[in-house]
Amino acid sequence: MVYEAQQDYTKSEAEATAAISIDAGYFKAFSTRAISRLQLGDPAGALTDFMKVIELDQEPGASNMLVRRGWAMLLEANKLAEADFDAAVAANPENADAWNGRGYARVMMGSIQGALQDAEEGVKRSMVQARKQGAAAWPNIYNAATIYTQAVKVVQTDEKMPEDVRAKNAQQLTVRSLEIIMQTLQVGGASQQPAILQTVRGDTSLDPNRNSPEYKQVFGPRPPQPKPPAPDKKGDPSDAK
Repeated sequence: MVYEAQQDYTKSEAEATAAISIDAGYFKAFSTRAISRLQLGDPAGALTDFMKVIELDQEPGASNMLVRRGWAMLLEANKLAEADFDAAVAANPENADAWNGRGYARVMMGSIQGALQDAEEGVKRSMVQARKQGAAAWPNIYNAATIYTQAVKVVQTDEKMPEDVRAKNAQQLTVRSLEIIMQTLQVGGASQQPAILQTVRGDTSLDPNRNSPEYKQVFGPRPPQPKPPAPDKKGDPSDAK
């Protein structure tokens, strides 16, 4: 539709809604409205329209709508998670898990500034918990580091940002992530260090950092994952002598 092509998504949504009121079986209007609603920050409405497209459109191109529907579902899940964590933060502002959870939901939606603010609030409250709980509090601190690492991924793929600025921002985020991991090791102490290092080396949420010089200097590359054990050949006739 015209307004969608011009990226005027408010008018595009209205135009598609008018078309649907005339012909409720016009799947292209549902498709246009779904895309418009997704761009306007209404993933729930977009998801409903995408599902209608799949119901009405039996052409091969419907598979593309399935992909768009998947993205809408992911966005909606993160928005729902953010809302839950909003409530948790309001109910107990000293809960580090709530701050970290909201920060992770926000960074997954590309809202870096809010996500990093939540990560810092999570670290602050985790350190308070560490004074009460000791080494057992390390996971709360560690979780804040993963928010910074996911922010690296968002920055690295932001094509609107000049390449040199992307690189500088990614480096700063990586350094802060590593600082928080080092805090985690300090809080965990000798008793928890093996568990923390095992988590760091196996956690895929840290992957955006692994190729950075800063990360390699501290932890090195992630070791190869162990291969599954070979099948037991006991009783295999070929083994008979």
